[in-house]
Amino acid sequence: MDAPMERALRVDVQRQPDVVVVTVSGSATMEMSAELNDRLIETVQDPIPLLVIDLAELDFVCSEGLGAIVNAHLKCMRQGGCIRLAGPTKPILELLDLTRLSKLFSIFPTVDEAIKA
Repeated sequence: MDAPMERALRVDVQRQPDVVVVTVSGSATMEMSAELNDRLIETVQDPIPLLVIDLAELDFVCSEGLGAIVNAHLKCMRQGGCIRLAGPTKPILELLDLTRLSKLFSIFPTVDEAIKA
């Protein structure tokens, strides 16, 4: 049986008046984590009150991908904003728990709940 093919990483940024929603889908492998880091840092270049990262379609994330999310969190926080995570699948949520990042981030089932919180 063949291993399932990895979906290419995709990062979509949607700006709203007081919130930016970044949807991350596919696999954030070692090779693709630099792109994720660049897109997140670019997104928080200017201060924003709230950044919601939608993880519902994220299949896999390596340690460097998690590091990219933490880097964006630190930059956003220094500018007075915050990051919330939304919709992680069970494996991604287990990884966030294992790495204790679930203690660092507020995690919500949906983007709407993350925005309204």
